Amino acid sequence: MLSLQDFIDAHHVRAEIFAFDHPLPTVSLAAEAANVPASTIIKTLMLHDNHTRYVAVVLAGDQRLDVSKLQRHVGAKKLKFLGHDEVLHATGYPAGGTPPFGFAQPIATLVDQSVLENDFVLGGGGRPELLVKIAPAELVRVADAVVGDFAKGTADDSRQTAA
Repeated sequence: MLSLQDFIDAHHVRAEIFAFDHPLPTVSLAAEAANVPASTIIKTLMLHDNHTRYVAVVLAGDQRLDVSKLQRHVGAKKLKFLGHDEVLHATGYPAGGTPPFGFAQPIATLVDQSVLENDFVLGGGGRPELLVKIAPAELVRVADAVVGDFAKGTADDSRQTAA
């Protein structure tokens, strides 16, 4: 298993890891422990197509992924969520603690535009009892991420239904 702190140090990432005395595998548990709204917590969702092309999608904790938007964006007919073992294999980190950057291999990373509405966000810190605090702009930079609309119920949806 990788150490996110090692990645942060080696790449001079402006981020801080916070440790808690219990696992925080869900948005609600992380928000409660950190005493922040769910919109400040980010979740890193790992998906793949049938050719094991991986994609990481970072969403605000109060958002839900619109898989059809994601599929159109990456040009895939079908994407599937990775299982726990697959997450560990692809990223080097366990599910429930997967950070939004610093993966074991290059993985295309997409950040939902709602994440950028925060001054800082808290996401998986590499293990279920850790959270990483980072500014959204720094997250986009270090992950070499593409920002877009990947959440359900956003403006892109209303344009589609009106057409």
